[in-house]
Amino acid sequence: GRRIVATVSDRPDTDSSYIHKRLATYVASGGAARTLWAASGKLGMPVVSPDGRVVAVNGAVTRNDSTSGSLFVVDARTGEAVNRTEGLAATVTSVAWRGAGEVLFTAQFGTTSLVGSVPARNGSGIWREELFGPPIVTQMSASSDGRHLALVASTPVHPPEAYIWDGEGVPRRLTFHNPEVAAADLGRQEVFRWTATDGLEIEGILIHPVDAEGRGRRPPPLVSVVHGGPESCWLNGWNTSYGRWGQVLAGRGFMVLMANYRGSSGRGVGFARADHRDLAGREFRDILDGIDALAAAGLIDAERVGSGGGSYGGYLSAWAATRHARRFKAAVVFAGISNWLSFTGTSDIPEENSIVHWDLDPYARAALVWDRSPVAHLDQGRTAVLIAHGEKDLRVPLSQGTELYTALRLHDRPVEYVTYPREPHGLRERAHQLDYMKRSIEWFERWLKPRRN
Repeated sequence: GRRIVATVSDRPDTDSSYIHKRLATYVASGGAARTLWAASGKLGMPVVSPDGRVVAVNGAVTRNDSTSGSLFVVDARTGEAVNRTEGLAATVTSVAWRGAGEVLFTAQFGTTSLVGSVPARNGSGIWREELFGPPIVTQMSASSDGRHLALVASTPVHPPEAYIWDGEGVPRRLTFHNPEVAAADLGRQEVFRWTATDGLEIEGILIHPVDAEGRGRRPPPLVSVVHGGPESCWLNGWNTSYGRWGQVLAGRGFMVLMANYRGSSGRGVGFARADHRDLAGREFRDILDGIDALAAAGLIDAERVGSGGGSYGGYLSAWAATRHARRFKAAVVFAGISNWLSFTGTSDIPEENSIVHWDLDPYARAALVWDRSPVAHLDQGRTAVLIAHGEKDLRVPLSQGTELYTALRLHDRPVEYVTYPREPHGLRERAHQLDYMKRSIEWFERWLKPRRN
C-alpha cells in the first residue's frame, strides 16, 4: 500500500503509449517517479504480487517486436527483469497472480488459447500448461485461495461467456447470454492448414456454408476475411461480429477462410516478425496459397472469391482488389491503408508502424513503400470495391479511404464509398455497425453470386 506501479511515457501521444513506455514506481504519499524497468518496446498492464516484491507484465522482447507477447517478472526493488516464457511459440495476452509465488497467463497459441503458469522467482523460462483450449479463453482471474479460475471464453458455437475452472477436467460454463444462438443453423467450423510456396505451414479458420450439401454440385464462393494488426490472429472460437462476418456469410452460402498469415500473433516472436520489410509480400502470398489449397481440394469456386477486413485487414483487402485484382471479384475495405507514404504523414502511429510493422524508414525506402501501396496498382483488373471509413479515424485517417475511392473512380472501377459520422478507428454506434454489416454482406452477394433473371 505504500507504492504505485505504472507504465509511463514522456509524451502524451499515441506512438509513445504504444512503443515508448517504461515501468515506474511512485511513493503513494507523493514525490517523483522512479524508473523501475526501461522496457525494450511494447508493454501490457503490470500486476504486482500480493507481497509487493515482484511485478508481472507482458511485454516485447525487442524494439521492433510487434506484440507485448512475452511474460516478464520484474524485481520491485532492483528492477531486474526476466523473460519467463522465452522460446514459447505463443503470444501472452494477460497476466495475473496466484498467491505470491506463481504467475498465471493467458496466451494465443496457434488457433487456440493457453492458460499457463510460471514461478515468480525460481528458474528462468519455465512455464507449465494449466489449461489448453477449447474453449477459447480471452480473460481470466484467480480466486484469493488460488483454487479456482474465473474465465471469459467462447467456442465455435457461442460468443464469449463466463466459465469457472477448478483445475480438473474442462471448465464449467456459468452464463448463457445468447440462448437464441443454440437454435441457429451454423456453418461447420474447423482449423485449416496448408503449406505456403516456401514450405512454411500456415493455418487459419475455415467456416463451411450452412446446408452446403443442399446447394447443388457447384462449389460455393469464398470470402477471405482478413484480420487487422497484423499482430492479431484468428482463434477457433466465436468469429462473428459486425466486422468479421463468419457465420453470417456461412448462412448466406459462402465458404469463409480466416488466415493467420505470417506476421500474425499466436506463434511466437519470430513468426510475428516474419513480414518485416515485406508488407503484402510473403504474408499475402500465404492467403493466396490458402485459397489455392481450397480450390485444389474442390471446396470453393476459384472464379468467385472476395476479400474483406478492417484496418490492416482493410489494407490487404485493398491490395487484393488492386495488385491481385485478377484473383478477386469483390472486396470490402474498412479503414484500410491505400498509400503508405501519405498514411505515414497523417496517422497517429507513424513511428509505431515504421518500427514494428515495416521495420524501416518509409521515407528512406519510398520506392518499396509506394510499390506496396494499393493505389500504385490500378491496372490489374476490375475488382468491385466497397470502401467504408469512420470520419473521426486518427489511426487510418479518412483521407486513406478517400484516396482509394478517388483512384478507383478515376480509373473507372466499380466502387462505392460510405463514411460514418463521429466514428473513430472502428465503429461504436450500433446503427453504424448494422449498416456496415448489411452493406458488406450485400456487396459480396451482389458480386460473387450468379445473377438471376
